[in-house]
Amino acid sequence: MSLSYSPYVKHLRPAALIVMMLLSAVCLHAQQSEVRRLYAEAFKLQGEYKSDEAISRLHRLMSIDSTCVAAYNLMGYIYEDSFADFDTALYYYRKALAIKPDYAKVYINIGHLHYLQMHYDTALVYINKAIKYDSNYADAYFNLGWIYNSKNNLAQSIHCFRKAARMGSEAAQQWLESYGYGWGDEEDTIPPQNTSTIQKFERTKPKTISIDY
Repeated sequence: MSLSYSPYVKHLRPAALIVMMLLSAVCLHAQQSEVRRLYAEAFKLQGEYKSDEAISRLHRLMSIDSTCVAAYNLMGYIYEDSFADFDTALYYYRKALAIKPDYAKVYINIGHLHYLQMHYDTALVYINKAIKYDSNYADAYFNLGWIYNSKNNLAQSIHCFRKAARMGSEAAQQWLESYGYGWGDEEDTIPPQNTSTIQKFERTKPKTISIDY
């Protein structure tokens, strides 16, 4: 036995489907807006050293969107920078990579994490992974410069700083200028002066961290 539908019912079904699709799109947009709002608040709060509040915002964000890699990256940075809790920081960095394995920003931050613990060879591995996924990432070369400097490889350090500077890194440009080094394509030599000053300066951690959305 076959059922027959009135013309009204036949037209109602696709119309209802369209309404449902529109409602879903509206809900998705609202969700994305809330995620971005919470992330912006968390980012601002961590910059104001209100780490606990920032973490609270990120937990709320993750309850809405458990796949937001930027949120896990920022959470890792807060635990690293504010609490020196490297294990928890690494946990969140790895959560980000589990979602997006080619997320260059996270590799830089894991490299920086190992740099702080003087695991220089491991730090190099992660920074080079960042470059693998984004070969034009100036921050990666800037961080490489710090690592090679800490390994007492001045020539490679200056080479990396120059590469970052040519890519537009103001931090690298300022660093080179402060020690009298240029960064043009013709600059391939390492002046002998300032070596002891650089080796003293190397104890400062890298300034460029990747936590933007």
